[in-house]
Amino acid sequence: TYQQKYFETEINGYKFFAFLDAFHENDDQISIIETKASTSNKFLKIGNSVGGVFDSIFAEFDNGVLRLKEEIGADITPKYHQQRKKLLDKYGPAGKYVYDLAYQRYMVESTLKTHKPVKYYLSVLNRDYVYDGTVDKEGKAYYNADDVMVLVDLTEVTRELQLDIEQDLKIITERLDTMQAQPVPLGVYCQKGKGHRECPFIDICLKDKGAPTKNSIFAYRDGHHGFKENRGDKKNEVTYTLFELVNKGITKALDIPRDWLSEKQKIQYDTFYNKKPHAEIEMIRQGLKSLKYPLYHLDFESFASPLPRYKGEKPYQQSLFQFSLHIEYENKMPDIHKDHIEFLAQDHTDQREALVKKLIESIPMDDGMVVVYNKGFESARLKELILLFPQYAKELESIRTRIFDLLYLVRGNNDFYQSLGFSKKDSGTLVYYDEKFQRSYSIKKVIPVFAPSINYESLEEVQNGMQAQAAYYKFPYLTKEEFKRTYTNMLKYCQQDTWAMVKILEGLRELVNSQT
Repeated sequence: TYQQKYFETEINGYKFFAFLDAFHENDDQISIIETKASTSNKFLKIGNSVGGVFDSIFAEFDNGVLRLKEEIGADITPKYHQQRKKLLDKYGPAGKYVYDLAYQRYMVESTLKTHKPVKYYLSVLNRDYVYDGTVDKEGKAYYNADDVMVLVDLTEVTRELQLDIEQDLKIITERLDTMQAQPVPLGVYCQKGKGHRECPFIDICLKDKGAPTKNSIFAYRDGHHGFKENRGDKKNEVTYTLFELVNKGITKALDIPRDWLSEKQKIQYDTFYNKKPHAEIEMIRQGLKSLKYPLYHLDFESFASPLPRYKGEKPYQQSLFQFSLHIEYENKMPDIHKDHIEFLAQDHTDQREALVKKLIESIPMDDGMVVVYNKGFESARLKELILLFPQYAKELESIRTRIFDLLYLVRGNNDFYQSLGFSKKDSGTLVYYDEKFQRSYSIKKVIPVFAPSINYESLEEVQNGMQAQAAYYKFPYLTKEEFKRTYTNMLKYCQQDTWAMVKILEGLRELVNSQT
């Protein structure tokens, strides 16, 4: 950072710094540019639908720079300003980036003396950029900066945030003066569940409020929408947020009045109370009957690079490098090894077509269903492969249209169960729920209930998808022995994912048979 352009100022005896990614000055103006690891989609998706057509609050103007429509005289919708407020929310997906730039503006304008206008931009990747495969003299991917980068003009928005920045800096200096590390009321500022942005002390504050680590109020699905207290009629209904209830001392799942809960949340409440799983046996039974064999249990692993690695890809596109496949025939439990097919790229060269060939060779165009867990991911990847390799479109589309989501048999799905003859009301329920799930239906939460012998923690090096990506990324930097070990561990991890699906299905069959 010693080489970066930076600004500093003193506030109440404390020095504050802002290191800039780019400071550009010419005869007409000064440009401050902050680079963010995101795409233009983060901003272009802010807006609302008008007549069934999405209308963003941003428009491209002057060589691809995104500007607010109000600033270029474009027509704005009645809900424009409501959507625009998202830019001022420092805890929101886009607003957090705007806030960072607003802080930089405060620091710059506290010290920079100039008569030139100063413009403030975020630099992000262009969501519509498609890499054309061009390489430089060294054989490395070449990206035209004018095409791959987009500037978002936030000069006016960051101006509006200057009073907020000033107030926050005042709070910071006051807290530095007192240095009192005490639990505080919880709120959106805790950034609970927001990865590295989550407050590292949140567990201390939760413990202070009496929140248990298990069966807390946070275990309720859709709890982020709040809980409604019915006071006789809809007009007098009061909605409480999760944090409001926790700060009131309502921290345990069973502390909350049952009639404040949605129908699905009531199933969770009853499960916590009775200490017994909830199961809609007939729905599971009919779901199992709808399966068409052979079953191809499929799982993909992918790498989302900020700059696309291969021709035809976009920034952050999920680029496939591995798949695991277990084949299950009717009335016959598959063998974990003999009925397993796998593919894993051995280096970082483009092996997507090799993956496709192995995939369509392994899943013939028959009537068998392709079983996945949470179909959105696999379906989207197959659509992308069809666009990339139209010569295999027929075979890939056959795989995509035969996808069956195993999650339907556990979490449920309205359309699926209505197609099996269940009412709209019945189809909207949780099909199976166990206290061990808490608020998640991830395969890592579900598998211990149906197949406790499967243990991801026993796997070496690779125990989840993020670790699989990290292991793949390291391929070029490993010794021969390290590569061999890592490659083997990656194969074992992906194999366990599809074997877990086989075992969940087996567990559901056993559950239904035990109730017959």
